[in-house]
Amino acid sequence: MNFDMGMQLPWIGMSLILCILLVYAVLSSVNLGIGIVMPLISSPSYREIMMSHRARCDRGNEMWLAFGCGALLLAFPQAAMTLLAALYWPVLIGLLMLLLRKRAESGCFILGSIVATLMQGMIIGSMIQGLALENDQYAGGAFAWVTVFTVFFGLLMVLLYGLVGTTWLIRKTEGELKTRCVQLAQGLLYAWIALLTVIAFSAPWVNKAIALRWFALPNLIYLAPIPIYMLIFTGILIVFLKNKKQQLAFYWALGLLILFLLACVITVWPYLIPYTSTIWQAAAPLSTQSFGLMLVIGGLPLVIGHTVYRNILH
Repeated sequence: MNFDMGMQLPWIGMSLILCILLVYAVLSSVNLGIGIVMPLISSPSYREIMMSHRARCDRGNEMWLAFGCGALLLAFPQAAMTLLAALYWPVLIGLLMLLLRKRAESGCFILGSIVATLMQGMIIGSMIQGLALENDQYAGGAFAWVTVFTVFFGLLMVLLYGLVGTTWLIRKTEGELKTRCVQLAQGLLYAWIALLTVIAFSAPWVNKAIALRWFALPNLIYLAPIPIYMLIFTGILIVFLKNKKQQLAFYWALGLLILFLLACVITVWPYLIPYTSTIWQAAAPLSTQSFGLMLVIGGLPLVIGHTVYRNILH
């Protein structure tokens, strides 16, 4: 069996990039979630406790984001520039908010966490909605990424990250604060279910490609396990938040986040610029892809080592 590098390298490279960005999302979800729910806790002493229980895995994890974006620019340069032209403002605002939340003040941490997560969700929503292109160039306005669909998608991410953050706090806190976190987690979960339902039923009308991906045969059968597992995870979360297994809710919330992000990737795959340019059409020359793949494989141990050092050994 021949190895067709022109066919294999783009999907291998894109899969690695997506895995790197997924690691960033998972590592950052806890602390972003804590910042999201802090405004719902009025007691200054409780807020201090919440700040003290931020996950150590957040330290230096922006390295994963920079690594993934750098790999994307190297392997798919033209597409990356087109995406940046379309999503310049949410990317810029999101990065500024990530810097803002590094400040010691709780207000900066709260604002940075909420807005950064909102921008992240709106970027994903814009990708799923589709971009306005003419002759492979972005033809939309500077704020074409702001639509009802993308705003709802951004709020969906805020709710989901908030759920991850509150379930983390359930593991770490006791007494009245823990009780309050359980109540918040339940409210966030129900709100997320309601908003996801609205988005799921409206998405096929936003772009017909979404309907073809999820509801046309045989995709309907092949992709059914994703929503089924999401339903199972959601049901388990509802049950665990009502009984003595609340400590385990965090792992199921994190699993729900991973499944949700996987569903987002499946919605647009194999397009890099939805729904016009696939990863094969957008890929750099083979020599550049091969070089980039070697850099990613060689750089991964360094990024992993940096994460371990900052969060465990340091």
